[in-house]
Amino acid sequence: MIKRTFFSMGITLLSLTAYCQEPGPGVFSGYINLGWLEVQSTVNRPQGLLFGTTTPTTGNQGTAFIGLHRKSYISTTGTGNDLNDQVGIWIKGYYQNIGSAMPIFIGGEGFNSEDSKLTVSRNGNIGIGTINPGTEFNTNQTTYGSSYNASDKVLTIRSANQPVLELSRPASSTIGNRIGAIYFTNASNQSDAHRQVAGIWVENAGRTDYPTLMGGRLVFMTKGYAGGVQNKITMDSFGNLGIGTLDTKGYKLAVAGNMIAEQVKVKLQSGWPDYVFTDDYALPPLAEVAAYIKANKHLPEIPAAEEIAREGLDVGQMNKRLLKKVEELTLYIIAQQQEIKAQRESNKAQMEMLLKLQQEVAALKAQVQNGK
Repeated sequence: MIKRTFFSMGITLLSLTAYCQEPGPGVFSGYINLGWLEVQSTVNRPQGLLFGTTTPTTGNQGTAFIGLHRKSYISTTGTGNDLNDQVGIWIKGYYQNIGSAMPIFIGGEGFNSEDSKLTVSRNGNIGIGTINPGTEFNTNQTTYGSSYNASDKVLTIRSANQPVLELSRPASSTIGNRIGAIYFTNASNQSDAHRQVAGIWVENAGRTDYPTLMGGRLVFMTKGYAGGVQNKITMDSFGNLGIGTLDTKGYKLAVAGNMIAEQVKVKLQSGWPDYVFTDDYALPPLAEVAAYIKANKHLPEIPAAEEIAREGLDVGQMNKRLLKKVEELTLYIIAQQQEIKAQRESNKAQMEMLLKLQQEVAALKAQVQNGK
């Protein structure tokens, strides 16, 4: 049922009633109490505009207040200094019968629109661009490991274009100076006094000689149990990723520690040593290889232990070199196998010749014996 609207404005004993036009959908009768200031011996109530519906208290009358108040105007007595008492602007609503908070809606598409551009729910959750900001607690979160669903949202920022949340501060030219951060904390604190259990922040990665040309590195942090040790992953200003280290030495990925993977694929541009099997490849003589090993204590084209300790190991290049040595070794084995085969055939021919000679010698001996 659409009702006509009236407003009563009262300043102490003065009241004013105004007749308004036919309201649109969702408009109800109510009142405005203008200039409400209640002063008691121990409590200074807020002052400002008091709004209310004509719904009876038993029907959970909606009451809203816009004005000034002290941060702790109920629990503590004012000092007489607005700055010390943290006097601020107050926007609040509640249902009279139960005293619980009312949601706050700001903005909208128009007079006949029921949406809002910013919502503060009764639980204190904030929605930007949506009237459903989610809840701090719901049945989906009663046990550990519950799956996420839409009702788990605490803060929602929605836009038809690209939503942007900007964190900024006037950072100094000091390297490592933080620009902005998002922390995941334990509200009940930690035994080691570090509430941040994980975080994401941006640091100044610029150069001190160019303080106005600031570069940034993105840091992802988790914290170990019962200690202040931070485990970090850092993306530097060149997009290089460092796990456990800030210095990627110019590589796209640097890891300070052990790695494990089910499969690693290294893509090489060129130089795979199939050329070893071409007819014109000059296979080094084994005597030459033996002399090199005796002099250098490692294979030709393979880095020495000191170089590996100093420069590290290039997996792709090392696989190429190792394959080349395997292919060369295969050629050596093939050559030796051919030599062994030729030697066996030679030995067989010699054995056959020796057997034939033995047979001839035996025949001659028999003739000599018979002639006697």
